[in-house]
Amino acid sequence: MAKARSNLNSAKSRKTRSKNSPASAIAQKISAFVEQTKQAALKKASVLKKYVKQDAAKPAKGSSSKRAAAKGGKKSSGKKTLAARAMMFVGASVALLVAVSAMAADVEELADVYSKRYGLKDAVQVKTDGKGNGDERLYGTRNFRVVLNGVLYRGGGNNHKHRVNPRNNTNPLQDDALENLCKEGFTSVFYTYKTGWEKARTNVTCDSFRDSSNRLDYASVDPLKGDGLYPILKAVHKTIESPKSNGPVYVHCWNGWHASGFVSAVALIQFCGIDNETAVAYWTRTQDSDPAKYAGVIKRIRAFQPYQDL
Repeated sequence: MAKARSNLNSAKSRKTRSKNSPASAIAQKISAFVEQTKQAALKKASVLKKYVKQDAAKPAKGSSSKRAAAKGGKKSSGKKTLAARAMMFVGASVALLVAVSAMAADVEELADVYSKRYGLKDAVQVKTDGKGNGDERLYGTRNFRVVLNGVLYRGGGNNHKHRVNPRNNTNPLQDDALENLCKEGFTSVFYTYKTGWEKARTNVTCDSFRDSSNRLDYASVDPLKGDGLYPILKAVHKTIESPKSNGPVYVHCWNGWHASGFVSAVALIQFCGIDNETAVAYWTRTQDSDPAKYAGVIKRIRAFQPYQDL
């Protein structure tokens, strides 16, 4: 964690910050969370552990020798004793805990695979730049950044500077971007606008480096309107719960700054438990334009409350 903190603090920012400034302190808080994908899976597991231990430690009601003697050693007819019921509950709880622990191990393994594959050391570093140059495996994206290793990534679409088919920037991903993301094992991609969507492909199948056969689904949802945020976070949750059958999620807007940054900020609140002000600082630090122009987005991050069913 100390390493992640130093890496994030060493990342270059467009604004000069004092080492002792509040912004620097907030950046340190961000780094403590963005590199810990497994925290999302362990979030509920820690609660289960607490109750399983409590249940296992408590003597089952109705199982004492005095109670049995008082009834002459007879068992209640047609009903399980409270002790048997309690043991069944503890057994089921332990089984559930084992399943959740296995899930945490799986998502940690997925995080390790992608962390080594892309080598992104912090939340600010990009794998493809503003012109779409960088890692050819991710060609078609711009400003590609990690949010949760192996689970959630953010960025934009490479349209205006595309080397084969340049077009207006206000468009969804081109076919080569979807095909490349499919090969990289991504299973869900979300475009945060509607502009140009009628010409986009909605799914791609390919052979990925993870599986012999992979399917990527592409959807257009506006996370800043209505319930548009929920299906994106639901897909992230799905990958956390079943990382062996689901790959990373890529959420993108046009540049990889505002709308995709919003989704990423609230995802850190939802799955890593960071506070809203730290999420605002994260969103602000990953912008390449004046954040003051997007006061509405900042307001939404401050007001976000985690979904209870995710």
